[in-house]
Amino acid sequence: MKEFSHEYLENIEEIINKFKSDIKKAREIQTFIASKIKEEKLMDFQTVAALDCSYFSNKIVTAMITYDVINHKIIEEKVKINTVNFPYIPTLLFLREGPHMVKLIKESKYRADVYLIDGHGKLHPYKAGLACYVGYLIEKPTVGVAKKKLIGNIKWINENLGDVTHENEILGKVIKVCNKDYYISVGNLIDLDSCIKVFFKCIQNCYLYPLLKAHELATKTAKNLSEIIK
Repeated sequence: MKEFSHEYLENIEEIINKFKSDIKKAREIQTFIASKIKEEKLMDFQTVAALDCSYFSNKIVTAMITYDVINHKIIEEKVKINTVNFPYIPTLLFLREGPHMVKLIKESKYRADVYLIDGHGKLHPYKAGLACYVGYLIEKPTVGVAKKKLIGNIKWINENLGDVTHENEILGKVIKVCNKDYYISVGNLIDLDSCIKVFFKCIQNCYLYPLLKAHELATKTAKNLSEIIK
């Protein structure tokens, strides 16, 4: 299996145009990242950072909210605006959004205990979704949170919680909150049980609060900028 350095993966947008005609290279990267993912029990945590993206014209807005789950307050908001370098292709979201998320995290003055990524982790055809890419590069516990299922079959444990299995392996969980389904999976340096604990610790009034606020920040910024450009 081919090895890829952190520097190469972090600066992937510089060579991203090559992948538009070379999906094989992207799959090699995903196979490499999947082999590097570690699952560990997360003990104590207090700060959770959530990341989401929005778009306008040819720009991508990446937003991050860092949230204190003990004191129930937002401690940092950050936004980064970049040019979109890669088209939307299912299963390759890491090429489109991943490098921007990693750079935003590394520019933050806070290092959260765990990161929520709006995208899949191991619950992915190559076991290496956006949350795995981000988690591998930042070397922090990372959870994938998606609203749609890419792969797998659901076996409901109760009316609000189910296992998502693929090829006889549990790759994630589906959690129903106020009739909304969330697909949760490991990004890196966290196990699935710990992902669930983090998820429920962040729920407020039917919403995954930090990720909701990251989404609102990203979409509001994109809307305001698009109106300025008009």
